[in-house]
Amino acid sequence: PEFLTIRDLCLTITKDLGEEFKHHLVGYQYFYQRYIKKPESKQYPPALVWDEIRSIIKGANLKAQSECYLLSQKEYENLGKKRSGAIRAGERHKIYKLAQWYQNRIDCEQLADEIDLTRTALRLIKTVRYQPYTLIVCDEIQDLTEIQIELLIRLLAQNGQILGAGDLNQMISPSGFRWED
Repeated sequence: PEFLTIRDLCLTITKDLGEEFKHHLVGYQYFYQRYIKKPESKQYPPALVWDEIRSIIKGANLKAQSECYLLSQKEYENLGKKRSGAIRAGERHKIYKLAQWYQNRIDCEQLADEIDLTRTALRLIKTVRYQPYTLIVCDEIQDLTEIQIELLIRLLAQNGQILGAGDLNQMISPSGFRWED
């Protein structure tokens, strides 16, 4: 058995498949320190914007191509209220612009976040045969985004099984996770 965080799993995959991930990984602190200097931070709290970017705009984009980091603006704006209830539909274009600002910033600084790392691992296992798992047990699944769960499912052998355990009341990382989905 292997015991890995999602981050370590992705780093192992990229290394094993010959594309060692060399970007420095950033997260909420990086985002927060830069975002609070923007005028929009008065209208939209940093944690709310980070949640939308990480869990929905980036984390729900299942296109594995490296150039498609974000959902399209149209896809994001057309999401139902249950998927993105914190931001009213008429204001989503503003949050989307902030997501573009954030992604451009980390791209220019040659940085990446955990969703970018996951996207890289997912892209690699779609193009290169990777040793599949017959069983994946995932604790704290409520902290994983849609693309991270997609990665776990794609790592399963044909008759493999996945067991996810989690509690929405103990969510640490914004993920957009819903048992219904």
